[in-house]
Amino acid sequence: MTVHEFGTDHINVDPEKGAEQMMRLFAAKAEEMALDRAQYFMKEDDIERARFWLEVRAYLREMEIRCRSETVH
Repeated sequence: MTVHEFGTDHINVDPEKGAEQMMRLFAAKAEEMALDRAQYFMKEDDIERARFWLEVRAYLREMEIRCRSETVH
């Protein structure tokens, strides 16, 4: 599955749940994919969808930071 095939119809409407699903499916590429989707929707002038994907990306970064801090301790 590519980033373009993974749309909002594949995840919950909740950005946090979407981030969790993306992390399970795509692991390290999830954050990059979310940013790509946000940029695509910005170009299409679809601000709501762009905002959604930026929120997904923020949750992905938060999850990554949490995982790193748990690993260090």
